[in-house]
Amino acid sequence: MSALVVGCDPDDGAVDLTGSCCGRAPARITGDGFAAYVPNAFTPNGDGVNDRFAPVVDTGITAVGFDVYDVATGEPVYSTERRYPTAELADVAWDGRRADGSAYVGTFEVLLDLRVREGFTVSERALSCAIDCADALARADDCVFGSQRAGDSGDYDAARAPGEDSCVGR
Repeated sequence: MSALVVGCDPDDGAVDLTGSCCGRAPARITGDGFAAYVPNAFTPNGDGVNDRFAPVVDTGITAVGFDVYDVATGEPVYSTERRYPTAELADVAWDGRRADGSAYVGTFEVLLDLRVREGFTVSERALSCAIDCADALARADDCVFGSQRAGDSGDYDAARAPGEDSCVGR
């Protein structure tokens, strides 16, 4: 079994590691009987919309773990510490804060550990970014958020509105 990753992949020489990952397709991970995507942005501003970050997976993936690293320093920022059943993924989604409570803003690298139905594990890397809500509104067409999930699939619907209509809760 194999997996294919396309989109905002850190091995893609075209990725600007100092800025936002918006403007590039989110990483899509597909294989025989499973699919996932890594949103290329989220807005952890407390307004209840796209405030937390997690990969989006389909039912072919039974458990997910992920670690977040600062792109500039390589330092760990967040870890789920283990793989969680996909039903619990929302409970361990990252809130955009560092361990000291400060807000993280900018591009980050995500290391994913996905267990698929057949017991096969896929580990992949992708980039995303924590961005200011006003920035997201200005570039909403470039950003793909977790809220743009296509039904129950592990894919996104770029035509679906992300829900970033205002910047309340700041």
